[in-house]
Amino acid sequence: MSNSGVLTKSNSKNLDSSNAIILTENEVVQLRREKISKWPNKNQVFALQYGIPFLSASNLLTNTWINSMYRKIFNLKYGGSVGAFFSSVLLTGVFPTAADAAFLNFYYTDFLFFSSPTECLICREIKSIGLHLAIGSVIPAFLAWNTNYFQAGIYKTYSLPYHKWLMEKKYWPKYWYYFKRVFKNTTKNTFSRIYLSFSIQLILSSAVFFLQQKEYYEHIEPQKIGLSEIKKIKSI
Repeated sequence: MSNSGVLTKSNSKNLDSSNAIILTENEVVQLRREKISKWPNKNQVFALQYGIPFLSASNLLTNTWINSMYRKIFNLKYGGSVGAFFSSVLLTGVFPTAADAAFLNFYYTDFLFFSSPTECLICREIKSIGLHLAIGSVIPAFLAWNTNYFQAGIYKTYSLPYHKWLMEKKYWPKYWYYFKRVFKNTTKNTFSRIYLSFSIQLILSSAVFFLQQKEYYEHIEPQKIGLSEIKKIKSI
């Protein structure tokens, strides 16, 4: 390609001419994102621009729902302190959701922007869905139970095994017996709701990733990258 030409994402890695302008993967992603942000018809790139934020918002809601469920079970809904409530929301909802959104943007959407047509996007999509469920749903559900268990011990809102039993080996069987009983009582009738939240995230993430691929290959990938666009981010 000469300096008067244009460069597309799919052929950027294969150029070896002395007159070629070689773009790094990060530069390709930056140019694609700028093109999407300036796209005249926002409906055509809605999933590319708002898909991950929408997925994160829905994930935050389902995680907060699960956390609220455990707070009620451990009698913390009206107990404890306001600080304890917000700390549980941050730990089980906000932090995992933010980490999940950042991860998906990098692992899936950015990969979509710089991948070549020969790379397996379906494989990346399946992995992304699995990792989204793990980071955004499974870990927060695990943290929700543990966080509220310890807060129930601090604020004495639920009958828990005496923590000092862990200090002496002879009391370990006793502690384990009561711990299992607490776990059984506090998780009873909760798995159906957790499964529902996982199913919602599975459906939504599959839809978002599918729509992102569709919008990208129909509208963004066919667009060439002009020399004027390249000059904004790269010295030529």
